[in-house]
Amino acid sequence: MGKNPWEELDPDIRAMSSGLRREGGGRRWATVGLFALGFAGVTLLLAYYVPLRQAHGTLVAEHAKLAAKAKEMERAALDAQRELEKSERYRGELEHAAEQRESERTAVAGRREAFAKTLDEALGKVAKKGAYAIGTTPTGVVVALSDAALFVPKKLDVAPDGKKLLCAIEDAAGKHAIAVYAPTDAKASVPALKQKYPTAWAYAGARAAIVADALEKCGASRQRLRAGMASPSRPGVTFEGGKPPSPRVEIELEME
Repeated sequence: MGKNPWEELDPDIRAMSSGLRREGGGRRWATVGLFALGFAGVTLLLAYYVPLRQAHGTLVAEHAKLAAKAKEMERAALDAQRELEKSERYRGELEHAAEQRESERTAVAGRREAFAKTLDEALGKVAKKGAYAIGTTPTGVVVALSDAALFVPKKLDVAPDGKKLLCAIEDAAGKHAIAVYAPTDAKASVPALKQKYPTAWAYAGARAAIVADALEKCGASRQRLRAGMASPSRPGVTFEGGKPPSPRVEIELEME
C-alpha cells in the first residue's frame, strides 16, 4: 500500500487534519439530528395540532349553530307570548262586551217591567176587566185591547171608553214610538162592512188605521206612529196571565 502523505507532514499539520475530519463528521450528525427533530415536530403538528384545530373549528361552528337556534327559539317564544297576550286582550274585550250587553239587557228588562207596571196601573183606572192584556217584546211593551172595548158595536168607530183607553196609553207612552197592529181574525168580521172590507187583511188594516188616527187625536205625533196588519200570533210577543183578548188590536210601545 502507498504511504499516507500526511504522515510525512509536520505533526501539528497531522493533528489539524485529524481534527478537521472529526469536525466534518459532527456536522453531519448535527444535521441529521436537526432533521429528525424537525420531522418529529412536523409529525407532532400533523398528529395533534391539526386535529385539535379542526375539532376546535367544529366546536365553534356547532356553538354558533346552537346560539342561532337559541335565538330563533327565543324569538319564537316572544312571538308566542305576544300572541298569547293578544288573545288574552281579545278575550277580555269579548267578555267585557258580553258583560255590557248583558248589563244593557238587564237594564232594558228592568225598565220594561217598570213601564208595564205603570201602564197596567193607568189602564186599570179606565178599563173594564178583560178589556186589555199587557205583554212584552224584546224591545218594548204591548197592550192588547179587545175590539169590544175599542169600537162601537158593528162599526169601525172608536167608542168613548175606547178613546179613554187610547189616550191613557198615549199619556203613559211619553216619547216612545207607538206601533199599532191589528191581527187578522175571522171573529172580527162585521157583516155590514163585508162589502167595504172583503178580506180579513183589508179589515185588519182598516182597524189599525182607525186606532192610529185616534191616538194622534190623543196627542201622539205622526212621527212616533205607525200602523199595519199582523198575523194572529206575532213572534217575540209574550202576554202574562194567559191569552190576550180576541179579536183585538195590539199597541206596541217601543223602548229602544
